[in-house]
Amino acid sequence: MDFVGKNFAVVWKIILALIVLVVFIRIVPLLAVAGVLLFLILKVKRYFKDKKNYVFKSQDKQNIKKDKEEPFDFSHKKIIDVDYYEVKKSSKS
Repeated sequence: MDFVGKNFAVVWKIILALIVLVVFIRIVPLLAVAGVLLFLILKVKRYFKDKKNYVFKSQDKQNIKKDKEEPFDFSHKKIIDVDYYEVKKSSKS
């Protein structure tokens, strides 16, 4: 019975270490699979988002090209007429 009183704490530590090791070995593959799935889901979402943005960007580029072709065509744009007055500086002598 001397074994139970003196070295039982060491046995508990060994058993606890083995349990932690077994749990760690069983959880690591699950975490790896979850990480890969999360990575793939984010990549697919980014692909579709970029694809949608690419369509809009290409349409914007076409609109920019149209504006560059006719830079002074104001037929479809609102023009504001502004009168300017020359302001003279008053010199304090």
